[in-house]
Amino acid sequence: VPGYRFRLDHNEIKLDERDSSYMYFDEHTAYLRSGLESPLTFDLRYSYREDRRPDNGLILDYSTSNTTRATLQKQWSSQQLQFTGTYRELYLIQQDVTEETISGRLDWQGSFLENAVRGDITYSISNSQELRREYVFINVPTGQGTHTWRDLNEDNIQDLNEFFLAQNPDERNYAKIFVPTDEFITAFQNLLVAQVQLSAPRSWRKSGGTRGLLAKFSNNTSWTSDTKTTSDELSDKL
Repeated sequence: VPGYRFRLDHNEIKLDERDSSYMYFDEHTAYLRSGLESPLTFDLRYSYREDRRPDNGLILDYSTSNTTRATLQKQWSSQQLQFTGTYRELYLIQQDVTEETISGRLDWQGSFLENAVRGDITYSISNSQELRREYVFINVPTGQGTHTWRDLNEDNIQDLNEFFLAQNPDERNYAKIFVPTDEFITAFQNLLVAQVQLSAPRSWRKSGGTRGLLAKFSNNTSWTSDTKTTSDELSDKL
């Protein structure tokens, strides 16, 4: 089912020959979604939006954005798959800056062998604002630090690239200290969570012998990976 939608909100306030606004935008959206009887539920859409904001008494062009969004859902007899993903490119006109935002989530659940094996996988990616951290090296009593300083260029100035992890205890004269700043940077977070549950079929619970013994045991294994990166490469964000 294809479709098109247009939205606008032109709020303009005039006071003493100065213009102001709470919301001023135009948005075009084209989409393609599944029909009611489709075995696969999906929704694909693309949006283009122009925003304007007040600046010194005038309502001026502020930003343009291109947003692509996809949702997908499929269900079998013993498995279920869900996916949601969004990619947004925002251009700030006055700053001449382009910002990219990517987010998504993939969920899978399934069971096999009369629910003897059950699995659950979740994978998500998203943007986050992280506080930029700087670090300095502080001179400490010998043996209580982690690094040593070597004046590589012999200018008697302690540069950050002249500190190294000390191998010998008598060289551990500096400690590495992280210092928070008031500046935020964009980071991309990847989160992967996988779980597997193993148990004997329910029909074994009333059995005797080896099957009855195995029915008393179960196993639950989980694995989590959480990664953040500030790389600009799209392949590093996925």
